[in-house]
Amino acid sequence: KKVISGYEDLTFQPNKPINRLETVVMLVRLIGAEDEAKKAKTIPAVFKNSRQIPDWAKGYVAVAVNKGILTDSDLQDFRPNQAAKRYEIAVLSIRALGLAGLAQQQSWQNQLYVDAADVPAWARGYVVLIGKKNVMKGYPDRSFQPNKPITRAEMASLMERMESLLKNQFDAEEVKGTLIDVDVQADEITVKK
Repeated sequence: KKVISGYEDLTFQPNKPINRLETVVMLVRLIGAEDEAKKAKTIPAVFKNSRQIPDWAKGYVAVAVNKGILTDSDLQDFRPNQAAKRYEIAVLSIRALGLAGLAQQQSWQNQLYVDAADVPAWARGYVVLIGKKNVMKGYPDRSFQPNKPITRAEMASLMERMESLLKNQFDAEEVKGTLIDVDVQADEITVKK
């Protein structure tokens, strides 16, 4: 699907932590904006560490800003080569799905993560929502481990779950059966389960 790729030596390196720049590139690819990223050449002036972004990736950062995946405050201290933390992935992923507004409405009180205090207050709604959407969950010990880096294998799995959400338009029900009727005027499809 060309969202995540291997290295020039033909390895995938599944246990290698994914960095913040790789995360942004994958999310831009996942939402179908890679062509737009290849055309963009400049990144916002507020980007503190812009020299750390290789030329080929500048368009991805620009598109991520335009699509709301990255914010101006993210760019102040982006550190593109640093391993991405689980809570950061949750935030960027929910933004890529277009659900940032919904994340900010989430209540943290119903969460049972034993390490809830380790999630920055501003990111808690994103962590709650990404769990509700079954994209990223906690661990069997009831922890979320928000500061733990994500591996390339974990990110590939997360991308697959996000793609399913995008295909199903977030809350749509998937039904398998026999197509009975399509009524274009009423915008209805009839399926026999």
